[in-house]
Amino acid sequence: MKRILVSVIALSILLPLFFCVASTNEVAAAPTQSTNKVFLGLSGYPTSTQQVQNIINTMKSNGLNTFRMSFNPEWSRGPHPYHEEYIQYFLDNSDYTIIVDRNHLYPPTEASATSARNNWATVRNSIFEVLETFPNNERVIVELINEYISNDFYSRMQNLVTEVRKAGYTNGLLFNKWNQAWTKVNDPLDNTYQGYHYYFNSWSPSGAISQMQTAQSKGIKLINTEVGADFNEHNSYTTATVNELNQFLAQCTSMGIGNTVWMNENLNNMPRYQQLGLGFPSVSAPTNSANHTPTTTPRPTPTAAPTPRPTVTSIPTSNPTSKPTTKPSPEPTTPSETTIIFQDGFESRSTGSWSKTITTYGNKVAVTSNAPYEGNYNALFYTSGSSRGRENAFLRKNVYAKDAYASAEFRIDGNTCSRILQDNDDRMYLLRFTNRYGSDLALAGIRRENEVNKWILFTGERAQTSTAVPISTDQWYDIGLYWNSESNIAELYINDKKILSMTATKGDTSAATYVDMGIIYTYQVQNELLVYGDNFKLSITP
Repeated sequence: MKRILVSVIALSILLPLFFCVASTNEVAAAPTQSTNKVFLGLSGYPTSTQQVQNIINTMKSNGLNTFRMSFNPEWSRGPHPYHEEYIQYFLDNSDYTIIVDRNHLYPPTEASATSARNNWATVRNSIFEVLETFPNNERVIVELINEYISNDFYSRMQNLVTEVRKAGYTNGLLFNKWNQAWTKVNDPLDNTYQGYHYYFNSWSPSGAISQMQTAQSKGIKLINTEVGADFNEHNSYTTATVNELNQFLAQCTSMGIGNTVWMNENLNNMPRYQQLGLGFPSVSAPTNSANHTPTTTPRPTPTAAPTPRPTVTSIPTSNPTSKPTTKPSPEPTTPSETTIIFQDGFESRSTGSWSKTITTYGNKVAVTSNAPYEGNYNALFYTSGSSRGRENAFLRKNVYAKDAYASAEFRIDGNTCSRILQDNDDRMYLLRFTNRYGSDLALAGIRRENEVNKWILFTGERAQTSTAVPISTDQWYDIGLYWNSESNIAELYINDKKILSMTATKGDTSAATYVDMGIIYTYQVQNELLVYGDNFKLSITP
């Protein structure tokens, strides 16, 4: 992975001199902790669920227990975007711990750190998206950011840890420093880990262990999420550097320190490592708190995101008058039980009939009486546009349907977003079916192309758009999304008119286990969005 600039390499080589490199005797005297509670495994970018399965198999054959799964930052548009389904697959098909690395900065330069600061809302949103999806899961550790080298590193990490704990999430948190002096971050749950990245073409085992001793002397728990024989990857590995890596892993295990060996993409580095004799020490599955004795202190109940949230002030106080001209009379309130799987008109004044509310930081889902399509209440979905990346605010219902049709009334508030989507390729999705691994089966929404907002249908890694029904603000639209897993067909209906139909030729074509309603996903939207929703129905057929 790491083809680092010569100046950075030189700095890494000289670092041990500044940290009082330990002698061989000092290494032997390192403090020891239980070898039965050590995180040990692999690290890298997976590219498919099949590759995740290969990683699981390799971990099993080598007696490992932890995988650090990396993704490019949302704003970088790198080759390894976030895939929630990879995480879910790993959890469903193993008993191992996963470290989720959403904000994998690279290279470790001030320019990279500046880019992160300029997109800090997205950094934060990415962290909370993982926490919201896997809340309080002891097997899911969230890495806050990778190789952020600026001097404000620890103040930013402390702020993030404080926000996460204030929101009630108890997941393990982790971050890897660069050249900053080891500093303990305050975590009321004492469930935060730090690390450093060690490659033994520039580090010696004694120098790296000296660093570990310094950190432990400050009460810092340690997981190094990238270690390896050579940052120039497998073509540069030698027997000597692999032996040094082996020494470091063994010594860390005796000290209760975790490590994951960098594989780059999938298991790219493993064949060369096996050829040169990479050996993993024996460990068992780590507990939630690997480097200290677990406590039974009561943990707070998680909330959807940190509080307080921004108040939406642009909600109109009067009801809209414009409704779809082709919409037929409202259906009876007690439809046939043989066709309706689930429905909600929000007249209960809550979202309690839904399985989950999902929002990124600073965004909002609520029930309001300001703009009902029918009855007295409706849902409100709001995103701030502050992250310039992925944002969401939606409701999720757990279902199981091989043949399903979801429909709802939606209206985009014109006082909040006069142009809806501003730039070409901006998009937002309003309805979605996903499978048990979190893979998208079908999505319906709006995309901007050639300066025109168009309806979009996405399925099987392909998308189509349509202008059959013009899109405007302050107008109610009945949007329907159909998914048939047996024929792999997805269809989009607007005001009861089918405008798009596609066959999924790629991707997962299984039954739907989740249906989502609201602002499910925005892409590069830099403005506020306020969407009202009402009269949601899930049935077997359109």
